[in-house]
Amino acid sequence: MQNYFKTESPLIIVFDNKIETVPGGITLAVKDLTQKRVSAGTPAGKDSNGLYHVTKTARINTAVGEADKSIKVDKKHNFKVGDILAYGSKGYAITKIDQSNAGYDAITVPTALGAIAVGEVVFEGDKAGDDGVKFKYSPVLLTGTTMDVIEGDNHLVDGVVRGSVREAAIDAAISEEIKKLLPLIRFV
Repeated sequence: MQNYFKTESPLIIVFDNKIETVPGGITLAVKDLTQKRVSAGTPAGKDSNGLYHVTKTARINTAVGEADKSIKVDKKHNFKVGDILAYGSKGYAITKIDQSNAGYDAITVPTALGAIAVGEVVFEGDKAGDDGVKFKYSPVLLTGTTMDVIEGDNHLVDGVVRGSVREAAIDAAISEEIKKLLPLIRFV
């Protein structure tokens, strides 16, 4: 048994109403995360073994040109080198992430994803290619509680499948496609 020291601080209220959660909660994998905290309202999907993973997303910070290979995204994403950065149906492996700027991270891919407007959302794809790229972990729920990541552990957290959530309070970037995949979640 290990003891952990944790400093508590007030958290932003994310859910107005949690109508239905997964009984007993979900086990969330953390080995593929880069952030030290998973916030309430983060979308997650299930793998073939029943383990849940964060659906990695990032909001575009600066407009991306048709031929740009360096994509500037807001901080607080979980992407790392080797992940597939996708937009629409295209996706390519990340070759570099420059975190030196305080306002954004610059993610580099070997092939341009095309023009992307400010505020749009990129996601982690299931494969690299010019067509047919989908979510690596298609979202089926939102995490119900903010949790600190302890490296090497998987964490038990409540998973909300039906409810009302304050979209502006969620740290994760939520796209229209994610909203369509979660029809029982009301984003306000």
